[in-house]
Amino acid sequence: MKKYISLFIICCMFLSLMPGTAVFAAADFDFILKSGGQSTVTIGVGDEITVEFELVKNDGASYSMYSMQNEILYDTEYFDYVQGSINVENGFKYGFRKLESSSGAKILIGFVDSSENGTERSGRTLVGSFKLKAKKTGNSSIKNDSAYVTKSDLSRYSSSYSDIDAEIVEGSISTPTPVPSLQPTSGPTAKPKPTSKPDTNGNGGNGGGGGGNDTNTATPKPTAAPSASEGPTSEPIITPVPTSGISVQVFDDVETGYWAYDDIMELYYAGIVNGDSPNTFLPENNITRAEFTKLVALLFEFEVDETAETNFVDVPAGEWYTPYIAAAYNEGIVTGYSETNFEPDKNVSRQEMCAIIGRKLNIVSDKETVFTDSDEIEDYAKPYVQSMTEAGFIKGYDDNTFRPFENATRAESAAVINRVKKSK
Repeated sequence: MKKYISLFIICCMFLSLMPGTAVFAAADFDFILKSGGQSTVTIGVGDEITVEFELVKNDGASYSMYSMQNEILYDTEYFDYVQGSINVENGFKYGFRKLESSSGAKILIGFVDSSENGTERSGRTLVGSFKLKAKKTGNSSIKNDSAYVTKSDLSRYSSSYSDIDAEIVEGSISTPTPVPSLQPTSGPTAKPKPTSKPDTNGNGGNGGGGGGNDTNTATPKPTAAPSASEGPTSEPIITPVPTSGISVQVFDDVETGYWAYDDIMELYYAGIVNGDSPNTFLPENNITRAEFTKLVALLFEFEVDETAETNFVDVPAGEWYTPYIAAAYNEGIVTGYSETNFEPDKNVSRQEMCAIIGRKLNIVSDKETVFTDSDEIEDYAKPYVQSMTEAGFIKGYDDNTFRPFENATRAESAAVINRVKKSK
């Protein structure tokens, strides 16, 4: 009997080693990268390659997708990132953001459906495309990494990846023209997800509103200095993609229902704001003059010289904010509290925020401000407060006060900056 049992065990072991005996479940989705419909391309040094990012449901059946997140890794030794664009016609939001990585660089693609339960889709969908520029000869791959799709209950579909192998050669080589055939076969186009934005500044409707008194005790009227991308006292860092959660909630303290969620996310994917840490944004914290100056410099795409210096003793060379303050100062939109002091760590007040942006937009209203506390607004800021209010970039509080000396929060600043960005 033992003999037969031993024989049976040996047969089972033999069969388990035979090819084709293991069965793997097929992935629900494929994340596919192609250039001109090809997964293998040849490109010349100095040429650009357009990469299409496609999402394919393997069984062709309809599905409900609430959110999606994907990281695309490329080698900075061989490629420079040029630009990327999300396919808004297919209902996708936010788009592409370049992330620095120890292994090169990553492009982050984020998406959340406008419908709370997700939109019914089927087949294949073109999510968007991006361009890379070849730097040197050799072979390099553009790879999908950490891609996933979530259902309305936030559980994830299983996914597989398809990459691009690129051969970079000397001389110019025309790459295949992208084939625009990747429209969803069904399913409505997602509409923007409504977010509750109070009309008052304190809630998010306006862009200013914060806390303390920002009285200008220094010499000249402080020209509100814009703020840096994010981060209270140190150089804002590019926020890595969380390994858990849904694609749309990058920050633990900025939930999808938060009044300034869309503004923060749109600026985040545009590369204008970052978190205070990998997983936090600190939306209710005040924003400093240095931080706000950087935001404005990025918004208006000022030419920034990393080696720039200023005449301010408190803005020394080598600080993360120095190039942005120098650029904004040269543009004539910020000044110091004196000839020698900028006070980069001082909080930005609501009236300062209006003055800084208003100067750059060159909008000055000759109308009288209608707020009950208009007499508290300093003369230098009054025309900008009124013009920014008329343009819809900032609002007053429910009691018809403006509160010019209250500090702007990080969320409020993001809201104002994004409204201006959308108007450009």
